[in-house]
Amino acid sequence: MANFPSKWYDFINKKEIKRLRHDLSDSYSLRVEIAASILITIASFFLSDYVKEMCWVYQLFIYLIIATVVVCIIFIPSIKKYLSIKESGNVYIGGKEAVSIFDDEIVYDVLVACEYFEHKKEIANNTFCDQLTEFYSIEIEYYIKTSIEKLIDFNSNYLKIFGDGRNRISIRRVDNIISLIDSLVQKVDIKLDENTNSKYSMLCENIKKIREKQQVK
Repeated sequence: MANFPSKWYDFINKKEIKRLRHDLSDSYSLRVEIAASILITIASFFLSDYVKEMCWVYQLFIYLIIATVVVCIIFIPSIKKYLSIKESGNVYIGGKEAVSIFDDEIVYDVLVACEYFEHKKEIANNTFCDQLTEFYSIEIEYYIKTSIEKLIDFNSNYLKIFGDGRNRISIRRVDNIISLIDSLVQKVDIKLDENTNSKYSMLCENIKKIREKQQVK
């Protein structure tokens, strides 16, 4: 179908990519917790003979230390995310995950919106002209808003997400995507709610700060 922008967007593949990323993230955290637990168990085994010779106060103290280490290993990532979310109001995302989200989702969402916009201008004057025009407008708004929401999530860790280096999104790339988003927002007259607009403006300011630092260097 000429009216469907299939060359830029495969819905099934997108869902599979998101599912695999989520599974890998969960499995990585689980592997870290299991490895830490095994190491602590081994250490406890070798220390057990020494601990038995100590008085109960020292034994209790050592067991409390071990328990505290286990709790920290399990909960520190969650605490870190919670503090980041509390500070910025966004989900905490690491640099590597952010690059994947940017490459696999945000870029394609924006490209789909752009293609819909181009197809909208080429709609033939036929029976479905009005419906297709409305359809494209709705889809453009959906994908642009989705892209903005995903970009906003980067606010919580923007210093480690944007810039030069491995597992970072270059300022040139994000500037280009934001320029496309802003252009479509203006051309299609997309309305953002106050909260989203505020967080999006914050993201743009954060990127501006990094850009200025790079120019100083």
